[in-house]
Amino acid sequence: MAAGRDWMLPDDGPAPLPAAWLGRVNGAETEAELAALRCSVARGSPFGEGPWVGRTAKHLGLESTPWRQGRPQKTMAEGAK
Repeated sequence: MAAGRDWMLPDDGPAPLPAAWLGRVNGAETEAELAALRCSVARGSPFGEGPWVGRTAKHLGLESTPWRQGRPQKTMAEGAK
């Protein structure tokens, strides 16, 4: 262990961390972020933004988890048929 510390990071990881990583990890989440995180946990889907979620879900075999359960709602155009 490093002198003066009782913990250590296991390694640097596969890619360098962003410059503001420590602040982001230790910062408080907004209510919207907490709601999105809770939704991801409830669905068992990856937590993140944009296309990363789809790519990660596909890679992990979780392709159905980002979507809501049940049939998709009809749009106004479909309902008018």
